[in-house]
Amino acid sequence: DPVWLEREGTQVHLLPTAEPVVPSLGHPAVEVPDLEAAISRLEAGGLEVSRRSEYWGTARAKVNSPGGHLVELMAGPPGNG
Repeated sequence: DPVWLEREGTQVHLLPTAEPVVPSLGHPAVEVPDLEAAISRLEAGGLEVSRRSEYWGTARAKVNSPGGHLVELMAGPPGNG
């Protein structure tokens, strides 16, 4: 059964499949309230975080989840800078 998550007006729809795959390019990007704290917490959990060039005037980083999915972390929304 599909699972829908919602927080502050943003929805994420999770759809289980019989043969899950990790997309080669597509990835979610999430705005985090404190990027440095998020990076520290992920690294403390054993994940490798890669800081990226700023886009839209805001800091960002990328991390691969334990399942291999790429997730982008953003200090602010697009159009912030």
